[in-house]
Amino acid sequence: MTSTPTIDPIIRARFKEAARRIIAKDRSARRTGASQNTIGEIERALVKAYLIGAGDLVMPSTAEKSPLAVTWETLPPRARAILDFMTFCLSERFPGGARKIDRLALADASDRRWHIRSADGTLSDFSFGESGVKALSRLGLIAEDPDVPTDRVVTEAGIETAKAYWERVDNEDPTLPLHSVRA
Repeated sequence: MTSTPTIDPIIRARFKEAARRIIAKDRSARRTGASQNTIGEIERALVKAYLIGAGDLVMPSTAEKSPLAVTWETLPPRARAILDFMTFCLSERFPGGARKIDRLALADASDRRWHIRSADGTLSDFSFGESGVKALSRLGLIAEDPDVPTDRVVTEAGIETAKAYWERVDNEDPTLPLHSVRA
């Protein structure tokens, strides 16, 4: 029995983002009735992956500056959305205070929802599902608020991850992952 070689998680994440971009472009073209060349996009992505595997092409580095930081591309998309909303105050473009997330009290405990609590205590109109929150907790990017056990706050590792992300946003890095394929 042969074992499958391990692939660098950063490279895997970048390949997933390439697939998300192709799907998003295809969906957008279908919605608007525009022409599309999805097969050509997939072919180019496969050629690029082959060249990277053969060593003929080097992927650009997005190494994070802090040893605590997690590379943005390796976060699941729903977790990225939550951390984005919790930390957008770290961008030069968006002033404001740090945010928390608070678990909504629902009658059906099987579907926990979380909403954003701003520094001034106001709550967001929208909410997030449990899966993204669990992923951020598992990665150590958010943790229980010592003052309010139902709230989650961004940890030091989460702040470092978000700082690196927002620096890339402020510098208009074109390699950043899409926010949503559904949009």
